[in-house]
Amino acid sequence: MKVSFQALCLVVYAVVRLLPSQPAVLFRPIRRWVARGFLDSVGNDVNIERKAWFWQKGEGVRIGDWSGVGVRASIGPYRSE
Repeated sequence: MKVSFQALCLVVYAVVRLLPSQPAVLFRPIRRWVARGFLDSVGNDVNIERKAWFWQKGEGVRIGDWSGVGVRASIGPYRSE
């Protein structure tokens, strides 16, 4: 059975988002790699904190170099209430 890259990222992401913040040298690159499976572009040295959430494929979403996505941040479609 062939599994798509995005499906693999979704499974890995479910675990990766709960990894601790430290040691950053180990966990930041893993979160960045998984984010590349969801977003159009992820720049160099991007910091994605634990529990950040990507709701769906981030078409049109790019995170630039040296940017950050904070704890419990949500990236996905805008929903007006």
